[in-house]
Amino acid sequence: MNIKERKEYNSNYYLKNKEKIIRIQKYRRKCHREQERYRHKKYRLLHKSYFRDYQRNIRKIPEEQIKIKARNKAGYYIPIPYGQKCQAKNCDRLATERHHPDYNKPLKVKFLCSIHNRHK
Repeated sequence: MNIKERKEYNSNYYLKNKEKIIRIQKYRRKCHREQERYRHKKYRLLHKSYFRDYQRNIRKIPEEQIKIKARNKAGYYIPIPYGQKCQAKNCDRLATERHHPDYNKPLKVKFLCSIHNRHK
């Protein structure tokens, strides 16, 4: 069985047995808590360099920290109004994302659709 067939088989199996799989996962988390903790710990140890490098890179770049803080603050304090249109010129789509023209002013945002936010 090649990779494509295997993925298709797995997705079909999941769709047919979704409730059963979810029930098994809940049971494992509840009754085998220590084993699950061990499994997660083992995963983190195997991928420790990735997590460590990721954290170091974010800490080194103050601009990234400013961006992350601005996005978090806007997401918490500024909901996207229902029915809000994209604020780009000649766009009739609904706004789905917030765009920061200046990250030093985290509460000053424009509401844009995903296409226009990607190109800004």
